[in-house]
Amino acid sequence: MGKLVLATELDNPFQRVISSVQEQTAPFFEVEQNIIGITHAEVEAYLLGIWGLPNPIVEAIAFHHRPQDFSRGEFNAVAAVHAANALEYEMSVGIPSNTSNNRLNPEYLDLLGLNERLPVWREVCGRIQHVEQTDD
Repeated sequence: MGKLVLATELDNPFQRVISSVQEQTAPFFEVEQNIIGITHAEVEAYLLGIWGLPNPIVEAIAFHHRPQDFSRGEFNAVAAVHAANALEYEMSVGIPSNTSNNRLNPEYLDLLGLNERLPVWREVCGRIQHVEQTDD
């Protein structure tokens, strides 16, 4: 939703973001920050806050690319959305998320004691992806 708002309201700068991301390996949200001065996650979190969604949902959206900036030292909505976003990208593009534009933050996951869960999460995501592909 944040990307849609940026693309609609800031068409030219957003097109520069897309072009820059295709030319380099920097994460999408970092390129947005550098070119536009705000990220899609921040825009979306702002809208969800205005609409009155609960703070844990707003925080999960706002910090899913930068979970270390929010860390509470426990598994929470930010951690879940961070991992889900990175793993979804990894599965859809076929590139391990630690080398992609939507990187898992291993230090953050280690802080939460979740790094050992990654193989299980990847396996589950792979099974879901397989089911989705066979349903098409």
